[in-house]
Amino acid sequence: MPPPDVNFFADRIAATRSPAMRDMFAARAEIMRLCDASAAAVLTPMEPGGIGRAERFALASRIARWNGDAALADRYGRQLDEMSACPVLRALGLGEMPELDARQAAIVAYVDIVTKDPVKAGRAEIAAMQSVGLTDADVVRLAELVAFVNFQARVMAGLTLIEEHAA
Repeated sequence: MPPPDVNFFADRIAATRSPAMRDMFAARAEIMRLCDASAAAVLTPMEPGGIGRAERFALASRIARWNGDAALADRYGRQLDEMSACPVLRALGLGEMPELDARQAAIVAYVDIVTKDPVKAGRAEIAAMQSVGLTDADVVRLAELVAFVNFQARVMAGLTLIEEHAA
């Protein structure tokens, strides 16, 4: 199976029709490249720990969906399809809440609260994940994923607004 395509920002640049946006992207090409490198680091890390690739893409799709970015969520979902992800992960990626085991429930509770209402996130969510076997390193890996996809969705929304106003 080929590696997942995580060149979100490069693809966004290629899809733009606005000359002003192309100029803006050209001036920030290194930043855009680093954003895609960050995507690769959190979605397809060399050391995934206890959070597998399909699980990462399902959570990324869920986060993008909660941020209102259906296109980004669908792109993550297509990656899940290519991985032949299980129905539970597909449902999570669609923003649904299927029946979950304790580990999955703790992870999803953390992802959802940090994405939807980060002020309410705290030690309880981390303790819940640790109580079901996630290591400290796994918690950090998950936090990186959640932070990146929330950032990514917000940047994509901003780029869309800029492009709409530049047209």
